[in-house]
Amino acid sequence: MMFENYIPTTEELHLAVGKLLTAEFDSDRKKIDELLMVNVNLHCQLGSDSSKSDKEHVKKLSRIIFRAIKTIDKYEGENFIRTQDGSQYEPRVN
Repeated sequence: MMFENYIPTTEELHLAVGKLLTAEFDSDRKKIDELLMVNVNLHCQLGSDSSKSDKEHVKKLSRIIFRAIKTIDKYEGENFIRTQDGSQYEPRVN
């Protein structure tokens, strides 16, 4: 699992996300799930003793991941970004 024991730099995350985006998966859903697992691992590195700058850095890294998800599924990626920004969830119109 990526970044299990540390918070990566922006450059390291960009490289990892790029590899995931170009990797072969059975479906786009599995690719999105893998990106979300990276996001979960980043947030698991934070604790009550984490500095404000660490928390802000992880938030920026999450945004990179959400933008990558948006390249796979525009609707889902936009909802993640909107939720991170504190905006309301927008239901999908069929």
